Amino acid sequence: MRARGEAGAGGAGGGSRGRGGDPTLRLKKRLLTALGKREMSVRTARARLAAWGADEACAAGIIAGLVAGGVLDDARAAEAFCRATLARRKVSAAWLRGALEKHGIEPELAHRAAQEAAAKQPKGLSIEARRRRVLGVLARRGFEEDAALAAVEAALEGEACD
Repeated sequence: MRARGEAGAGGAGGGSRGRGGDPTLRLKKRLLTALGKREMSVRTARARLAAWGADEACAAGIIAGLVAGGVLDDARAAEAFCRATLARRKVSAAWLRGALEKHGIEPELAHRAAQEAAAKQPKGLSIEARRRRVLGVLARRGFEEDAALAAVEAALEGEACD
């Protein structure tokens, strides 16, 4: 194993692990590594590059190449964000849309992605689950069983057909 800074078989220390070399290539590799972990929007990628010291022209070139190659895609980033968020907790389409816009996704794309993700979500509890829950609440509050059943049936009437 070589010590840090020693030249390897590749020559005078300009290998892939060294600090030398093309800074644009280093930044692109770093961004590709980040993209391998999770999708990100173009705006987020641009902010990352700026935080890593890339100037505007360098960042624009890297991003243009990744967008053209299909590696960086706002639509895919929006879909991944929605999927990850909805896997952790239940949120509304409006909340998703706002969060996507904060992450730099264009409003029209954010709206479409949020609506599609929300449409794929289960629509709540079944009638039987809701009936059991409401009956439980009423029983704990001291209502008689017959009165609770009548109230639940009246409240949920017509929902079985939906």
